[in-house]
Amino acid sequence: MKTLLKKANWILLSGVVALTFACGGEAPKSDENTNADTVKTDTTTAQTQPQDTNNTLSADETQDGWKLLFDGKTLDGWKGFKDQPMSAWAVEDGCIARVADGVDIMTKDQYENFELKLEWKISPEGNSGIFFHVVEGDYKTTYESAPEMQVIDASAGRYAGDKTTPKQKAGANYDLHAVDKEYAKPVGEFNQVHIICNNGKVQYFLNGEKTADFEMWTPEWKKLVKGSKFASMKGFAEAKTGYIALQNHGDKVWFRNIRIKML
Repeated sequence: MKTLLKKANWILLSGVVALTFACGGEAPKSDENTNADTVKTDTTTAQTQPQDTNNTLSADETQDGWKLLFDGKTLDGWKGFKDQPMSAWAVEDGCIARVADGVDIMTKDQYENFELKLEWKISPEGNSGIFFHVVEGDYKTTYESAPEMQVIDASAGRYAGDKTTPKQKAGANYDLHAVDKEYAKPVGEFNQVHIICNNGKVQYFLNGEKTADFEMWTPEWKKLVKGSKFASMKGFAEAKTGYIALQNHGDKVWFRNIRIKML
């Protein structure tokens, strides 16, 4: 009898197991396990999405006194030279971009002693510039009154080789201080600029390397100006304060991550 009961129990157990597999296999996971798996997947997905840090300041930069001049969305804080329309400029892919013929674009505020950082990208065979201490007055253009850090693609075409002098290459203090090599990245890539201006002592850096180091308003400076294209421009680079401007030279150019720190 015991043997028959054991056999019957074994047959019954086998039937239950078979029925379980026939109705869908293993038992479903609990809601807690399912939710945990979902959370894990969502977290992994979020971690792989890159954050856009362009046109923002880090906590350290803010603490150190840096201020954004461009928010990546609007042209607030900017104006056309001599208050002319800014129709030549627009916000494009988080950049201030030259999009048509027109005047240079400049800050609404004026700056004396400062550190300026930004990034620029130029179109093939493009030309532009970054000016500081710009004065409006009776001047017809920004370059008649202000020093310029050159922005250019001289890798090919109309500006390649000896078609431009070392004083006209990217990173040069235009027509006054030459660079000793090509400092610009390949056309289409963004270049990092750092300009320091403090009581007439100026340094330019392009992609982490110093490209110019000079002092304005000294006898040596005046001699340089006298021997340049600026000799006939009365009052050139004499202002101790002024606007920061980006040049419309007729070519497509993009600027982003524009920030300043007053000294």
